[in-house]
Amino acid sequence: MKDFLIAEYKTIILVLLFCGGIFLWFYERELAKDQAKKEAKVWVYTCMEPGKRVGDYTLGTQAPQQDNTWEIVHDAVPGLTVWRHTNDNIVLNVAPDNTIRTIEFYPDEERYDACNADFEAGTKGKSPSSSIKVDGTLYIRYSGIQSVSRLVEEQQKVVGWIVTSVQ
Repeated sequence: MKDFLIAEYKTIILVLLFCGGIFLWFYERELAKDQAKKEAKVWVYTCMEPGKRVGDYTLGTQAPQQDNTWEIVHDAVPGLTVWRHTNDNIVLNVAPDNTIRTIEFYPDEERYDACNADFEAGTKGKSPSSSIKVDGTLYIRYSGIQSVSRLVEEQQKVVGWIVTSVQ
């Protein structure tokens, strides 16, 4: 055995270096992958989550109890009952089985930036599937959300969003 080690020590060293190099290559790739995961921030929705919820209201759940804060608009949308909140920034479209189907949200100035950031994060890298203009209001549809823009001081400005189920 001693004669073999003396005769083949160069080969053994080369094999160990080659195997060590392969190990280091895979180890560095794994480290880079883990670092990329750490650097990729997971967005935490604060105002709304496209295709799921706005504030305390979640699509597909039971509508809240009717009280003085809700005005019911009948026949505004065929097949749905429209509940408009008295402060006028939330509109729930409720199905006959009392589940929330869509949520319209028109935030005030202090919540607008947070909601717009959620909209940008939810639609990042996605292109709109369609758009339509009705009576000066532009609706742009993405998966799970529509932006509502109106002409303000000769510019289109997003004034609200309609959260819908993801299709």
